[in-house]
Amino acid sequence: MSFHVGAGRLFRSSNSAQIRTRQAARRAVTLIEMMVALVVTLIMMAAVIGAFSMASGSINDGRSMMEMADRVRSAAERLKLDLAGVTARATPWLRPEAGEGYLEIIEGPYNDTNPQVPGDTIYGDTDDVLLFTTRSTGEPFVNSFGQQSQVAEVAWICVPNVDKSGKPVPPSNPNYTLYRVSSLVLPGIDPKIASQGEVSTRAGDSSGIVPCTLGDLTKREYRTNAVRNTAFPYEFNAQKFIQTVNANPALYAKFVALTNVVGFDVKVWDPAAVTYTSGTVQVVPGDPGYGSGTAGALGAYVDLGYKATTPSFFSGPPQPASKTSGAAWTNATWDTWPMHYEYDGPAMDGVRNNAGAGGVDDVSERVTQAPYNFPLRGVQIKLRVYEPDSRQVQEVTVIEQFLPD
Repeated sequence: MSFHVGAGRLFRSSNSAQIRTRQAARRAVTLIEMMVALVVTLIMMAAVIGAFSMASGSINDGRSMMEMADRVRSAAERLKLDLAGVTARATPWLRPEAGEGYLEIIEGPYNDTNPQVPGDTIYGDTDDVLLFTTRSTGEPFVNSFGQQSQVAEVAWICVPNVDKSGKPVPPSNPNYTLYRVSSLVLPGIDPKIASQGEVSTRAGDSSGIVPCTLGDLTKREYRTNAVRNTAFPYEFNAQKFIQTVNANPALYAKFVALTNVVGFDVKVWDPAAVTYTSGTVQVVPGDPGYGSGTAGALGAYVDLGYKATTPSFFSGPPQPASKTSGAAWTNATWDTWPMHYEYDGPAMDGVRNNAGAGGVDDVSERVTQAPYNFPLRGVQIKLRVYEPDSRQVQEVTVIEQFLPD
């Protein structure tokens, strides 16, 4: 082997060793590089987890909103069916012997211009009460005991959710449960069976109870299974009802129509209500700024007893002779009002007792008066629900007209 050949081999061997050493050096990772890589990996994982979390939250919020929409729609449809079957003519002074039942609307102390939670636009009116008798043209009403009837007495009313001490639950976001309490109208049923509950009954002339007829329920004193004051005008005792529900939540669970309610606002159609136009916006009773702008068309849905710029059918306090309220904003009531309060009075004696205007047994001779002695052409009910998971509010409006056939 020559010197040049040996030297060449030695050079190539040495060069290959250096290359392998450099390649090995390049393949090694320092601690700093590992830490940087780890941080980058963690950041990417956090981003991915955050994206999945946001997607999951959006899916849950969407599901909650759809469930809320289903519940609101179901309650609205049930309310529509009930209103469509109202048995009574929406005109005051019904005779009990006609057997028409009744329709009663109570405007609680709170309303659009006197809100329960001042300054909070989430909350609507929740202390209105809707009471009436209704007839089903399809499937009969069925109670928990399996009894059936085509006619029922129903009450739609909100009850505040409270804890054992009576404080709102939750304190930072009080909400309500809307109840639809139904009682079958079964006048021929055995009183012992009727006493089980969920049947409209009244106190008998002697001991025991008597199942109500529609004629009985025309009279205010016999309605809502005696959840009423015991003296004329026999007003519905909302506080007594609320206390009963809160004391027996399990018993009334079957009557829950809607939860997380922040608005149950019942309005009546007032053909004489003045609307106003401010710029391009029409302002109706209950809207901020009502009374300003240019007076426009007549007719709007209003709270009973609202403060009108000019007198209308359902503005101001009810008739004093009804004794349903001493002032506006305090349980103003529209009622079909039974005629039997006048049967023993001057309005039904066949004699002209009023020396002024009017004839024999004129309306001016009547001892009592309907709170608002005007026919009711229609009602509007707004249901508003708050969904706590998505923190969204949904509102639906139900309108029923009571026009003569």
